[in-house]
Amino acid sequence: MESIYLNLFNLMETPHLLIYIGLLLLFSYAGGKIANYLKAPRITGYLVIGMLMSPSLLGLFHERLVKEDLTLITDIALAIIAFSIGGSLRITQLKRLGKQIVCITLAQVIGAFFLTIVILIFFFPQVHGSSTILPSYRSVYFPMVLVIGGICAATAPAAILTIVHEYASKGPFTTILLGVVALDDAMAILFYAFTSVIAIVLSIMKPSPCSTSCLLHASLS
Repeated sequence: MESIYLNLFNLMETPHLLIYIGLLLLFSYAGGKIANYLKAPRITGYLVIGMLMSPSLLGLFHERLVKEDLTLITDIALAIIAFSIGGSLRITQLKRLGKQIVCITLAQVIGAFFLTIVILIFFFPQVHGSSTILPSYRSVYFPMVLVIGGICAATAPAAILTIVHEYASKGPFTTILLGVVALDDAMAILFYAFTSVIAIVLSIMKPSPCSTSCLLHASLS
């Protein structure tokens, strides 16, 4: 009998991963319903619940759980999102709207990439309170700017796909939107890979102090 109570106590102290998954689904469903009641998309409720339960606020889902234990759920969700986007596209529509999709994607990716780089380069003197270029600029800050620019080229397919499915959107605009999201993420991966290689080369050409080098490697990982 004592062993049964001991097992129950241990279960309450360290809840099983399935309990967290159940709580995740339950709270997400409740957040989506509240968002619908407030005439907002369900994705809004999901985001609010995620922020409330995060380690930085209520702490119901601790940091190790979010970053390590639930990675399988994240991978499965991303795979379902990518599959759903591909399944929502039609070959006939892509042939008719392909040129527009490519043009919009190129403008969005290249524009976000260069705009981010220009803004961060301009912001650099404001952060350090100096109008001069520091020795670590080329080996640390500029490589980080390139990597951040490559990351900013990506979009959030989950939110877009959720809203499209929730409101059952159809038509040329929806087709172009889904096509841009799919192609945009593929190009963002290429941009990130390209900028990461350049950032590593620049950091090796002129080594910097340990603290700044660790900051650069953290951003690349």
